[in-house]
Amino acid sequence: MTGKNAQAYVYDPGGNMSDMDGEPFGYGAGNRLTSYGGQALTYDADGNMTYGPLGGAFAHFEYDGPTVANVRAIAYERRLPVMSAE
Repeated sequence: MTGKNAQAYVYDPGGNMSDMDGEPFGYGAGNRLTSYGGQALTYDADGNMTYGPLGGAFAHFEYDGPTVANVRAIAYERRLPVMSAE
């Protein structure tokens, strides 16, 4: 990719994106994303992300049930780099 919107992507041997434009991704057991840009992500006992990236920002998630289909609240924090297909 070249030009004004070019982004650099790096993948680990397991096929996980490990870096995007200098922002590292970390993975744990089962290839679950554990960090992005040096910021730790958190999960509840059901495996739902309770803090992590969403729509270009970090967000806190709350759930009414055991699956992501039951998300009831999202609170945004800091902005993230935006991925582009161009």
